[in-house]
Amino acid sequence: MKRIPKCSVQLMCSSLSERVDGVNENRKGFSLMVTTNFETGKNTRIGVVYKTSSKDRGLIINHCPFCGFDFEEWIDAAIESGAVRPRSEWASDGDGEAVQ
Repeated sequence: MKRIPKCSVQLMCSSLSERVDGVNENRKGFSLMVTTNFETGKNTRIGVVYKTSSKDRGLIINHCPFCGFDFEEWIDAAIESGAVRPRSEWASDGDGEAVQ
């Protein structure tokens, strides 16, 4: 059995990478969610979204379904780099959960 490398802050595992179908895509399947700093032009990966159809708003997944990597590490790295505001500045959606 071939060992699949685990996702990291820098890379996606090979199984997820093969299934991600673009960036911020509006179609069925997995897509990479990125944020762009308009001052520097730098893109920062902050999550993976799964959509069941092109009209589906999508579901941000917390862990890689293939290797179990916690995608919170991507958000933490984005906050540390200044690409994303600290969680304390995120708005609440009314149920106590922070939304960006």
